[in-house]
Amino acid sequence: MPTSQPKLIARNVAAVRRFADPSNLLSITAGNPASTRLESGIGNCFPGLECDLRNLERRFFPFLEMDPIDNFIFLASVDTDGVAHAQAAGDLSQADASLYAALADDLKAGRSVLVSRITGTFGVLGSHSESDYLRAVAPPRAPAGNPEDATLQTAYASLLNNLYIGYKKGRFLGANEINMARASMVGSDGIVAKAEGVARQNFLITFATPADARFAPIDPPGLLIA
Repeated sequence: MPTSQPKLIARNVAAVRRFADPSNLLSITAGNPASTRLESGIGNCFPGLECDLRNLERRFFPFLEMDPIDNFIFLASVDTDGVAHAQAAGDLSQADASLYAALADDLKAGRSVLVSRITGTFGVLGSHSESDYLRAVAPPRAPAGNPEDATLQTAYASLLNNLYIGYKKGRFLGANEINMARASMVGSDGIVAKAEGVARQNFLITFATPADARFAPIDPPGLLIA
């Protein structure tokens, strides 16, 4: 059975596989589908998608193995042997070893442990307090009747309404409403600008659920952990 010609031909040394025969670059291994070839990799169109760095981040924390699932980071295991060796060598305090032991006990008891917040010294960048990069550490909600907040909530309700109508019509028939919703998010008079007006007063930006049965809160789906 004749093989098809490759879509990609190496033109420089870097593109040629190390120790490959330059005179045999056009050969295709019989039995391998076109999807296995480098020119068919998704990284050619969307660089980065061919490499999932979450596998490298599993060992980000000392003695801990993490498991990134969706937008959550769960604790998968605790290297208790490593903790014991580090403590015996004087590299780990008794207090820190106790914390690792408590995490290991939680896992043994079937409890889920996840990372909700990360802080650190960030190396040469040093450590910064929240007041260094936040307008207000604990901003209050805008009081009832605040003009800027009222404008923001009205725009938010309009956005939800357009999205609801657009997606109810369908991806194509509702394109106008969906595009209107997207356009209302940005721009000089978009939701971003309206939220900025609230933030300039040092109020917390919130989006109130409209008094509309279509947008009533629902329970989130259960998280499936394999």
